[in-house]
Amino acid sequence: MGMTGLFRCENGQVLEMDLPLPDAFAARLKRGEIVRVADLDGTPWEPPAEQATTAGPSEAELLARDLDDARAELDLATRQRDDLAAELAQARQELAAVTAERDALAAELAQAKPARGVKRPSE
Repeated sequence: MGMTGLFRCENGQVLEMDLPLPDAFAARLKRGEIVRVADLDGTPWEPPAEQATTAGPSEAELLARDLDDARAELDLATRQRDDLAAELAQARQELAAVTAERDALAAELAQAKPARGVKRPSE
């Protein structure tokens, strides 16, 4: 589950909501209609010192996620390509074996055929 925050609504009720807030709630927060609180008793919330208050991930975080997603897709495509290359190599080996067998049978058949115009001895 993602991050959540506690917010005191206009009626005084404290609700836990997923972050980032939906647009409608973010607008209400910006207008001061709802207030973020630290706990259920309504203690004022203060953002951690190392983290700025934002409504969502930064552009750098979004780009990093996109890059991670692209790398994962590339890894998957590479594995699929390698699997297909291995299957193709195996199919080529099987084709070579079948071709060799066909050629051997054709040679055997050629030797077994009587020459034209030559009669076989009667049994």
